[in-house]
Amino acid sequence: MSAHPVDADEQSVHPVDEKLPALKMATSGLQHVAAMYAGSSPRP
Repeated sequence: MSAHPVDADEQSVHPVDEKLPALKMATSGLQHVAAMYAGSSPRP
């Protein structure tokens, strides 16, 4: 039993669940890597 039943005619994807275009996903990934590196590198 599902908490949120889906109607047969409801085919739209929620904005949170949509897949980003490849370029936007790649730039977001690089930003994430840079932020994680900056957060873990020792400060002088």
